[in-house]
Amino acid sequence: MTVTPRGAPQRDAPARDVIRLRVAEGIVGATALSRMIGIGAARAQLSVTAVDQAMEIADLIADFGPDEVVVAGTLIETSVLPTAGRLELSIGDLRTGGAQRLMDAGAPAATIAVLSTTAVAVAGASGERLAIEITEVGADVSPTPPAGGQGEVGDGHEGRTADFAISTAPDGASGVHVVAVRGEIDIFTAPAVKLAAREAVFSGRNRIVLDLTETTFLDSTGLGVVIGLARLVRPDGDLAIVNTNPTITKTFEITGLDDIFAVRPTLDAAIAALGDG
Repeated sequence: MTVTPRGAPQRDAPARDVIRLRVAEGIVGATALSRMIGIGAARAQLSVTAVDQAMEIADLIADFGPDEVVVAGTLIETSVLPTAGRLELSIGDLRTGGAQRLMDAGAPAATIAVLSTTAVAVAGASGERLAIEITEVGADVSPTPPAGGQGEVGDGHEGRTADFAISTAPDGASGVHVVAVRGEIDIFTAPAVKLAAREAVFSGRNRIVLDLTETTFLDSTGLGVVIGLARLVRPDGDLAIVNTNPTITKTFEITGLDDIFAVRPTLDAAIAALGDG
């Protein structure tokens, strides 16, 4: 069991305050995991109710996570990112479908899907990760519907696209991390996109390409995610966008975001726009 800080807390950049823990199955590991998540919840200044939710999630990860890792006996790696009023967790690397099974595990009234504000499975190169957000909402938790499969968020809201999916993977040649989104990015799916993108930053990557090639719709909530991601990676990194949808292009032009971000028609062009870093 090892605990590795990912940079000291910075007053002007709370998003960099990431703690990572690799922990094996067992009582000692479960205790360390609970303490780490508890510390993150305290730093995020969550209410007692939200802290309790975080601790229940820690117990579920400790109880059911080891069964879902890519290779039996592999240590679970968990990242915690505490910011004011919000705690973000990232758990992996999990087998295909493991994020969904972990989300559903536990008592019917105390699953990760129920306890979290947003939870989404992120498909990566080395396996799935489960990204979780607990927002300061007191006792009222309105969770985003859980993932419907590898890298997917299942349908659960009227008007929401049924084939929404997120995949994320590093581009080996350039070192850029690519987050690809299929379907609509709206008020229901934007939190999942945000978590998937921040998961890449959790892993120490700050040159991100947001691939919208298969994105069919982007509303103001989605624009907020894009702006927030750019703020997260800068000034040390940068963000480029792949887009060929004329409606989304028009949105970028109207808002002036096409002057702020590198928007390119192909993945190769977007990667090139970020340079060698």
